[in-house]
Amino acid sequence: MYITSVILPIPARAFIFYSLSLFLLSFPLSFPPTSLSLSTQPPLSGSLLISTFHPSHHKHYPSVHNIPSSAHTHNTARTPSMKFILFTIATLVACSSRVSAAPTANSTAAPPPQGTYGHTVVVANNTVFIQGGSTSKGLSPFSYAIILDQNKSLANATWQDTSKLSTLTPRNYGVAAATDNVMITCGTDEGGKAGISCDQFDVIWYNKTIVDPAGIPNRAGMAVAYSAKNNKAYFVGGYGNNNIPVATVTVATLPTSNSAALQLDKGTDFTGAPRKFLTATWVDALNGIVVLGGQIQGDVPLPFNPAYVFDAVASTWSQV
Repeated sequence: MYITSVILPIPARAFIFYSLSLFLLSFPLSFPPTSLSLSTQPPLSGSLLISTFHPSHHKHYPSVHNIPSSAHTHNTARTPSMKFILFTIATLVACSSRVSAAPTANSTAAPPPQGTYGHTVVVANNTVFIQGGSTSKGLSPFSYAIILDQNKSLANATWQDTSKLSTLTPRNYGVAAATDNVMITCGTDEGGKAGISCDQFDVIWYNKTIVDPAGIPNRAGMAVAYSAKNNKAYFVGGYGNNNIPVATVTVATLPTSNSAALQLDKGTDFTGAPRKFLTATWVDALNGIVVLGGQIQGDVPLPFNPAYVFDAVASTWSQV
C-alpha cells in the first residue's frame, strides 16, 4: 500500500479530519440567531426554510419556522458559524499531529522480532527502522518500525510491523543509510543477482522505489559509512556469490527527497586486503572513513591494527 494519493504534507489522522471538515464545509450550515431586537428593516413574513444537519445520517432535513409578520427583527449577536468552528478544529488537529505518527495508522502492533541476524537498522524521522535479515526459517520478510516518544526515548515506544505497508525487499547482510526523509537499503537479497539493487524508501509517506543500476556488483557483508556532510554513503568490501571477499567501494549519493533518484557510482577500491564483515565509520575531522577489522578469504579474522583511512576529497586510501 502506497500513500501516493495524499498530497498534503500532514499525517494520516490529520488528513482524515481535514477531509471531513472540507466535506462538512460544503453544507450551508450556521447557527440560528441567539438574540432578537427591533429593526428598521422591512418586516419578514411567511415561512423561513432553515437547513439543519444531522451527522448521524449525513443528510439535510428542512424544517419550517413560522415568523409573525408583526415581528420586526434581525440578528444582532450571531454565534460563530459552523463552518468556522469545523475548520478551526481541523486546523488544530492538523497542526498538533506529528508527522512521524503517520505509520501507526497503517501498521499493526507487534512484539520485537525474535532470533534475527544480518538485518539493518537506521534512525530517521524520529523512528527506528529495522529491515530484513534471516531467522531460523530463512530470509526474513519482516520490516519493523519503532516510533520514539517526544524525548526520542524507547521508554514509551512500541514495535510496529510495517512489512505489508513498506513492502521492502527482504535482504540478508545488506546495508542501509538514511536522511531525515529517505532511507535506502542495498545489497544481497539471497537471490543470486550479479548486480546490486536498492530500495529507496520515503520514511514519511512509506513510498518505495527500486533502484537497479548497471555495473555495480551485488554483495553481502559490506560496511557502510554515511556522511551527512556530503550526503553520501560509502559501501566498502563485502563478498559475492562465491564467498570471496572483495575490495570494491560503492558511493551512494542519497536523494534529499523521494522525488529525486538515488545515485550509485563506483568508488576508489580499498587498498588493504579484500575483506568482508568489516566496519567503516565516517569521521568529520578526517573528512573521510576509518576501516577496521573484518575477515579475509578463508574466514580469517583481521586485527584492528593497522587501520585504513579513506580521504573523501582526494579519493585515496592510506594505512595508519
